Amino acid sequence: MADDTTTRASFNRFQLAFSAPERARHWLAQHTNADGSEAQRRLYSQQAQAALDDYVTILAADLASVTLTTPEALLICDILNGTRLEPATARLLWAEVADSAPDGMAEKWGADIPALVAKLRSYSPGQCWAIYDAVQRWWASTESQGEMSHEERARMAGLVR
Repeated sequence: MADDTTTRASFNRFQLAFSAPERARHWLAQHTNADGSEAQRRLYSQQAQAALDDYVTILAADLASVTLTTPEALLICDILNGTRLEPATARLLWAEVADSAPDGMAEKWGADIPALVAKLRSYSPGQCWAIYDAVQRWWASTESQGEMSHEERARMAGLVR
């Protein structure tokens, strides 16, 4: 059974262990009523998998509704390098972009920062979080995708079509 700080779930043949925020641990505890038995652990795993599947489905739908040009997507990837957003503040993604104007990011990537800021301000918190999630996948792919171009990786992450 998982302790108070680590949640473990099995997905097919993969084992996933992650540190769950208090809110997530509380939700899982309420929805699983795990008593430590093998049957309860299976139920816990199934419910965690269902919740993760729902989360991924919602992220994909929100990302599909986002329209970014390649220069806009790459500018956002560059700006968010090493930045940790929280779901509650993801809606402020536009502010991260606006703050980058003096850094020459518009010139570097050939993007229109005021237009991008306006676009990001119109997006829902879910769409902003989906962009952030895709940027994290973009950065994670730098090592695993070898010689793939920035543009190809942005397409693979779902930032551009």
